[in-house]
Amino acid sequence: MSVIGLKKVSFEEGKKLVQDYEYALIYYYSEKYFGKICSLAEINWEECLEAYFFNKTGQMHMYESESSEMEVTVFQEEQNNAYNYIDHKYEIANTFKAETGDIVVVREYLNVDIDNQTFVEYTRLLDVM
Repeated sequence: MSVIGLKKVSFEEGKKLVQDYEYALIYYYSEKYFGKICSLAEINWEECLEAYFFNKTGQMHMYESESSEMEVTVFQEEQNNAYNYIDHKYEIANTFKAETGDIVVVREYLNVDIDNQTFVEYTRLLDVM
């Protein structure tokens, strides 16, 4: 992974890091959860297919790999790094507005390839407004 601040951690370590984030987007087999982590009673890890935990400075992404093992990547924005990025705002589905807010902010980190073409190197959830 070439994105500065992006690293892999173990699933057990990832479960311990959940409380470091403000919001969660969790995809279970039969439902979705999107809201504040403090409002989440518990996470059913047995039913979890994919999950994003995020705040203004970072994101943790958990996902089921091809071998059915949960893989975890953690991104932490480094303060002294001059990232090139674009923030996009999207309206949140009515199902989740009551608890979270009306808008989710998604940040796209940009990079340049050897032909001087700009591309999106990494995308993450940033904030809820």
